[in-house]
Amino acid sequence: MRWITFLGRTGTVLLAISLALALVSLIPPATYSTPIHRFVDGGMYEVVWSGRYTPKLGLSISIRSNGSVYLYFLSVSSFQFYNWTMTWAEENLQDPYYRFNITVLNEFLKAHPDDVLWNCNFSSGEDVFYEFIPTSVVNVTVVIANPSSNLVEVEGEIREIVTVSPRKRTLTLTQILASIGIVLVVPWAISMRRK
Repeated sequence: MRWITFLGRTGTVLLAISLALALVSLIPPATYSTPIHRFVDGGMYEVVWSGRYTPKLGLSISIRSNGSVYLYFLSVSSFQFYNWTMTWAEENLQDPYYRFNITVLNEFLKAHPDDVLWNCNFSSGEDVFYEFIPTSVVNVTVVIANPSSNLVEVEGEIREIVTVSPRKRTLTLTQILASIGIVLVVPWAISMRRK
């Protein structure tokens, strides 16, 4: 009988913890936004954002342009990306200025396909929204590339999303604790009802 009481009380504690975690996961994230307004020459690319992100700190982008544009989220720091592109441009094109040429970006993408977290091709007037919240610590560099020969205007907003706790992990833990809590409470509740 003591074991049933002990397990029942443990179950109620687990249920209380799961309820608290569920409430924490409902707290809306804080966001900090930065506007984007760039002109990207034809056949060129530009790095528009770079940062280090965690499960509690994510990134979202809302963007539109007046032409066809490629958008990439790369899992490298801007420093690593610039070093690679400059070295490749010096070795293969004999001019570091050409590192902003879309050919150099394409070579980077071929050499590092695993570093592409997400990519999108969108056209004139099309609005694109993407939210990225990593499962581990990762560097993110956001690149816009203009494959056409015309100048393209790109505008939008980048938001950093700060959460109290990683929502996916919190909800998973909440479900596990609630399930275990219910299993432990039911025998105790039945024995209490019999008394």
